[in-house]
Amino acid sequence: MAQIQHAWQDRWQALSSQEKLIASGLSALIGLVLVYAMIWLPGQHARQRLSISLQQKQAQLGQMKIQAAQITDLQQAVNLAQSHPQDLKAVVSASAKLHNISGKIGAIELAQGGGLGISMNVGFAEWVSWLDTLQSEHHIRVERCHIERADNGNANINATLIAASSAHSSAESSAMPQ
Repeated sequence: MAQIQHAWQDRWQALSSQEKLIASGLSALIGLVLVYAMIWLPGQHARQRLSISLQQKQAQLGQMKIQAAQITDLQQAVNLAQSHPQDLKAVVSASAKLHNISGKIGAIELAQGGGLGISMNVGFAEWVSWLDTLQSEHHIRVERCHIERADNGNANINATLIAASSAHSSAESSAMPQ
């Protein structure tokens, strides 16, 4: 090792001052290129990847905040429908109007236990579609239902609707021995 170092020192001493200046300049340039290629450039690429990742995470956070607000709204709607049967009636009536079946409803009455009794003459497919919407959007379930075929090809339906959480508490209370 010492011999190699001594050989380089001898070569360096043999160079003229102009050659030493050029060799020093090239060494500095090569050093800068190596620093750029080995440190600066990878750091820039990492910064770009992190910037993109940060934007994606911020977008996800925004979506999560929107979803959290929707969850809160849905929970409040369910709790409201459970605590106020009149609100359950308003939700069912508004949903029926949106699905163009409000004219096919014979009666909507408050039932015992916080439920809502409804009687209607409607096509079975319309009934099932509407129930799906009530369950998925408003968390309203069917507690009891009686369906008969009507002369006009529709179905005469008498049902009791309840808020989703009420369904669990009703089922649990009826299953409990007294």
